[in-house]
Amino acid sequence: MYKYMNSSVSTFVYALILLDRIQEYHP
Repeated sequence: MYKYMNSSVSTFVYALILLDRIQEYHP
């Protein structure tokens, strides 16, 4: 259960970083 939640959080953070980069390239 803990591993699954940790993986989910990692994916969520990765998505946030991707969105931040996209906004940086396309202001």
